Amino acid sequence: PSTLKFFTFTHGANLGGIPAIVSRTGYTGEDGFEIYVPWERGAELWDLLIEAGRDFGLIPVGLGARDSLRFEAGLPLYGHEYAEDLGPLEAGFGFFVKVDKPGGFIGQPVLKRQKEEGLQRKIVGLRLEDKGVPRSGMDVADPSGNIVGRVTSGGYCPSLDANMALCLVNMPAPEEGGRLSVIVRDKPKKGVVVKRPFYARKRGNR
Repeated sequence: PSTLKFFTFTHGANLGGIPAIVSRTGYTGEDGFEIYVPWERGAELWDLLIEAGRDFGLIPVGLGARDSLRFEAGLPLYGHEYAEDLGPLEAGFGFFVKVDKPGGFIGQPVLKRQKEEGLQRKIVGLRLEDKGVPRSGMDVADPSGNIVGRVTSGGYCPSLDANMALCLVNMPAPEEGGRLSVIVRDKPKKGVVVKRPFYARKRGNR
């Protein structure tokens, strides 16, 4: 698997007698692999991986750990940074979509219109300077106190030792270095707009 390039996969892998598809992808921002096996062999593969990684300190983690990692890496979570009413251009992932693809696709007219007319809102990153933990759904205000958006994901980022937020805000959105506040328990908590993703792993040769 170490010969796999990023965002590629291989068929026909054999993991302890378990047929598998292995892809060099992930949802954490770190290098890693995703493994696909027949559902009835899943528990067997789990035990195999835990045993094989024991001497390397491998331990299982839950969704909370995974979510903090994907959040730091700026990866979207459905229902938060990506939803039926929130598309890839607004989320900052337009490079994944060929808007002018011949033959069309569901949602193409909307994306074309957004590209031609400009976005009405977009997601920006925010680093809180005041003490407070931003959470999904909290209001976001401009320096004048006007509500201009909401938090889509927020929380403490261990890699940065800071409280961060992804915020869906109305256009024109502030650029990097601009100011916004998150309303935490009816009190504005000041923050500064920062570059996304919050954390990017340094990758070696691909």
